[in-house]
Amino acid sequence: MSKYILKKLTKNMCFCRMRSILFTPHKIGHVNIKNRFIRSATCENLSQKNGLPLPKLFSMMKQLADGEVGLIIPGYVYPSNDSISWGGQVGMTSQLHSDIWKPTIEYIHSRHSRIFFQVCHCGSRTSPELIGGKNLKSVSGLIKGTEILTNAEIEDIIANFTNCAKLIQSSGADGIQLHAAHGYLLSEFLSPFYNRREDKWGKDKLRIIKEIVKEIRKSTNLAISLKMNGHDCIDGGVTPKICASYINELLQNDENINLENSRIDMFEISCGFSNLMTTIRSDVDLKRIYKGMSEDNKKYISSVLNQADQKYPYFEGYNAKFADEIRKLAPKATLAVVGGNRDFNKMQKLIIDNTVDFVSMSRPFIRQPHLLRTYQDALTTKSDCTSCGECIIKPTDKSLACTFTHE
Repeated sequence: MSKYILKKLTKNMCFCRMRSILFTPHKIGHVNIKNRFIRSATCENLSQKNGLPLPKLFSMMKQLADGEVGLIIPGYVYPSNDSISWGGQVGMTSQLHSDIWKPTIEYIHSRHSRIFFQVCHCGSRTSPELIGGKNLKSVSGLIKGTEILTNAEIEDIIANFTNCAKLIQSSGADGIQLHAAHGYLLSEFLSPFYNRREDKWGKDKLRIIKEIVKEIRKSTNLAISLKMNGHDCIDGGVTPKICASYINELLQNDENINLENSRIDMFEISCGFSNLMTTIRSDVDLKRIYKGMSEDNKKYISSVLNQADQKYPYFEGYNAKFADEIRKLAPKATLAVVGGNRDFNKMQKLIIDNTVDFVSMSRPFIRQPHLLRTYQDALTTKSDCTSCGECIIKPTDKSLACTFTHE
């Protein structure tokens, strides 16, 4: 094949890619997103002890904007000092936490990308040392070593989420995402297995979500997203059918309990409950992951890997099936799906088939912040990410990074 023909074919492929539905705009609430790609929130472990981000985190977010990511969601922020899940987690509890983000958000906007902050209460997924020596709390006290949340404590949590949303708006961000997946506190409220309360917080498992959203709507004009499990991957937990019923209820105003304006703008579908090997499934290379690692770190990694459930193995697009089931039952929802999305053509099909409106990725962007440019230029069809999981399954003192890029 002559160089001329090859050049022409490449140009035509590039033109076709640019016209792909993946590069068309779509709205989340009132916020226009320039394409269908979302950087899904992942804890970067790039915070000082006071919850202020390290400069490297801002650089990471700017790289994603330079890479044309439509919606950027940084790793989860905590809304109060007793809701911290991870030592390197970023906070959003003070005006300083908000103001420090402003230059980065202005830069992201200058690249025509948008930014939502994901807010997460740890629930029982923490340790007393991280939350000032306080006792661990859970929805129904079913989790070993936890106490049942009181009504007053739940009201305080709602107030903390609301205050956090105000700070997010002050930062100039476009939206907020409530983290109600992966066994964190809001996820526990939604799970039929874990939420066995007999009060209003158990009879209506969505009540805390509705209350938080109502207060955010009253206090801000942020777009609101909910990250939730399409499947808890535990017996008696959330299933796609239950998830869809929750979504349909959250798309309506609940006049019966005076929670008008509790509507959610977008739902990001994930899976798994407190099990890292289920929520972020990986094709682990043990020989590689243990290379050069201390014995203590090997023990830690082994404890993580031993959680793997053979019923929920890694395969590309492992949450797409859940999203498809949910779409059929909740046709009016704006949906995104995260979990093993790697191939351009497969992601494009998810949008064309109306399975989802957006595709979310994290690990591919860790390895290739400018991945979307290579898609646009028809330089690749698939991310270089091998889903080895080494960026996630790491000692707790390590920041988020792809080890392959350092070889």
